[in-house]
Amino acid sequence: MGAVYHRWDDKRTPKGFEGHPPKVNAAKPAGKWQTLVIKFRAPRLSKDGTVLEKPRFLSVHLNGKLVQENVTVHGHTRSAQRQGFAAKDHIFIQGDHGPIAFRKFEVTPEDF
Repeated sequence: MGAVYHRWDDKRTPKGFEGHPPKVNAAKPAGKWQTLVIKFRAPRLSKDGTVLEKPRFLSVHLNGKLVQENVTVHGHTRSAQRQGFAAKDHIFIQGDHGPIAFRKFEVTPEDF
């Protein structure tokens, strides 16, 4: 919990690449509510769609502990809804390794 999911390419060895494990295991026991605070910077694109700056996770805190810091995202994951980058888009949550529930979900746009 708290990792940045790897990308995938069936033609590569290993097939999974560019994943980032969490700095620490900050997960609470199964069945307990977790708190996740993500500061994410969307990609910067030119008017013609050229990527000027790739997106990155500035920080990710899980249960108050820093688990990711300044991680650049170079492309989509295996389960992405579409390919490529967008300066603004929908938020997709991937929870495919067991049951998942959300008690509160809040998005606060910031300029940074």
